[in-house]
Amino acid sequence: MLFRSRAVTIVDELAFPEAPLFVNDKLHWVEYISNRLMRLDGETRTVLHEQEGCGHNGLALSPNKQLVLICYESNEILYLDLDGNVVERIDADVNGEPFNHPNDIVFTDAGGAYITTSGPFVAESKQIVGGVYFRGPGAAGFVEVADDVHFGNGIVVINDGNTLLVSEHNANRILSFDIADDGTLSNRQLFVRMSDLMPGPTQPSIWLGTDGKIGRAHG
Repeated sequence: MLFRSRAVTIVDELAFPEAPLFVNDKLHWVEYISNRLMRLDGETRTVLHEQEGCGHNGLALSPNKQLVLICYESNEILYLDLDGNVVERIDADVNGEPFNHPNDIVFTDAGGAYITTSGPFVAESKQIVGGVYFRGPGAAGFVEVADDVHFGNGIVVINDGNTLLVSEHNANRILSFDIADDGTLSNRQLFVRMSDLMPGPTQPSIWLGTDGKIGRAHG
C-alpha cells in the first residue's frame, strides 16, 4: 500500500540537497553541488564543512556521535566532530584499493558501518561496478562485502539488524542481504522491483522511518 502526505518546506534555495539528518534537534544536510555540509538552527544556516571537489552526498551519525560524510567525487569517507572538523579521512579499503564513487552510509546498532559505491554516474549505464563495504566497530577500515551492484545508492538496516537493503539506482530495484555477526553478507535476493509498485523512475534514496516503514521517493 502506498501512502501520501503533504510536505512542508522548512528551508529552500539549496544546491542539490541530500541526506537530511537531525542531530541534537537541529537539521543537518549536505549539498552536492556546493560541496557543503549544512546545519539549520532556527532560521540560521551554518556551513559546517566545505571542500571543493568533494561532492557531498551521504551523511550519518555514528554511535560515538561523529558526523560521517560521503564524498562522492573525491572518493572519501570523512569522520567529523559535530562542529564539522575532520577527525578521520578514509580514501581506500583495507587492501588499499581506492573507493569507486562512494554514495551512502548506514550504521548498525552494534556500531558497524556499511557504505555503497556506485561508480561514475551515467544514466541507464549497463556497466555494473558498484558494491557494498563494511567497517566493523573498532576496525581500521572498510572491507568489500558485496559486488556487482548496479549503481549502489541508498542503504538501510532492518529486521533488528539482520537484513541489509541496498538500492540499485540504474536497475530501479532494491536488493536484500542477510547480515552475519561479523558483518559479512549472504543470501542476496531481490527485495522489490520498483516498476512493480509504480510506473516511471523512482529516486535512489531509501530510508527507515521511526514507524519501521521503508520509504523511497518517486518522481
